[in-house]
Amino acid sequence: MTLRLLDEANYDAEMESKVLPALDACMTEGWMDPATVDWNGDALPKLDEPGRLHYCCYDAHKFDVLREDGASGIFRGVVVISHGFTEFARKYSEMAWYFLLAGYSVCILEHRGHGHSAHEPLADRLFGRAGDVGPARGDHDEQHRHDGDHHQLLPGPGFEPFGKFHVFAIIFG
Repeated sequence: MTLRLLDEANYDAEMESKVLPALDACMTEGWMDPATVDWNGDALPKLDEPGRLHYCCYDAHKFDVLREDGASGIFRGVVVISHGFTEFARKYSEMAWYFLLAGYSVCILEHRGHGHSAHEPLADRLFGRAGDVGPARGDHDEQHRHDGDHHQLLPGPGFEPFGKFHVFAIIFG
C-alpha cells in the first residue's frame, strides 16, 4: 500500500480543509481516571492528586464513511500513539491521518502533565517529592503507570473491541 503524503507546498490548506475536519468527524474525545493497576494487574502507588487524563481516539470505520481519497477501506487494527516529553494529542494529527488512510483506528492518551491531562504541582515535577529518588522520581513506576493508563483506555471508550493493537511510541526523552 502506498500513501500519498500531504503536499508541503499546500500543507496548511490541506490540513485545514481536509485533514482536521475528517479527524473531527471520526474522533471520540474525553477524560478518564488514571489507572490504579499496571498492565499486569499489580497495584500502582497512590497519586496524591490523581486528576483526569485526556484522550482522543479516531475510529477507522467512521473515517471510511467519509470516503477520503487514498483510504484503504480495509480495517487493520488499532494504533496506540504514546507521545514523548512535552507533547500532546493534536501534535499527531497528521500521523493519525496517515494511519486512518491505511485502515487503522488511532488512540492517543495524553500522559499526566501533558496537553489537557492533569498536571502535578510544578515543584513536584521539578524537584520530586519527599522520599523519591531524584528528579526522575522512579521512572520504572512512571512507565508502569503509563502502561496501566493505556490498558485502561483500550479498546477505547465508545469503541467496539478491535482485536489487534499496535503501539507507535515516541521516546520519553
